[in-house]
Amino acid sequence: ELQDIPSSINRTASLESGSYYANSSGVLYIKNNSLNHQITDVRVIDILGRVQLNKNVSGNQAVNLSFLESGIYLVRIDRENRSEILKIIRN
Repeated sequence: ELQDIPSSINRTASLESGSYYANSSGVLYIKNNSLNHQITDVRVIDILGRVQLNKNVSGNQAVNLSFLESGIYLVRIDRENRSEILKIIRN
């Protein structure tokens, strides 16, 4: 399931294994809700398929996305045995 999170609007997306919150300052907060599926990596990809950020993570994280230019991005959150993808609209 693809979740939209406009970064210009404070909004939370909840999936089975986590909650995601982007604020207007360009920070994406990731809260892990699953003890069995720990977060391992966060990857931000632009609409042309270029990787803008690739970060090894564990547990709850605050990921700074303020460096991104305006546009649409996909955020892939890898877990031990699966991935989730969020769509971020950076204004």
